[in-house]
Amino acid sequence: MALITLSGCASGFTVIQPGKGKEIELSRLAQLQSGSLSTVWYDGSDAEFHYFTHFVKTMTKYKVRRNELNWPDEFPSSEGRSVFAGYKLLETPEIQLR
Repeated sequence: MALITLSGCASGFTVIQPGKGKEIELSRLAQLQSGSLSTVWYDGSDAEFHYFTHFVKTMTKYKVRRNELNWPDEFPSSEGRSVFAGYKLLETPEIQLR
């Protein structure tokens, strides 16, 4: 596990490995990408879930079932990388239809 320490803070936070995180409905995930200080990052996928990280003051990990979302440019969560999901998240047909 990687440990990230924020400058000026008394403590750091642990980056949660893929597979961890709260399962969330797709409509709720889309709501998280609002406001200029809120960002959602795509962390990869496995056979069952797509994984996302939401940053707004704190970091929260979420997962969405694959059958709810057809994510473009998907990659394995085991790669340990993240890409900004904001615009893609808002443009996905599954979210636009809701």
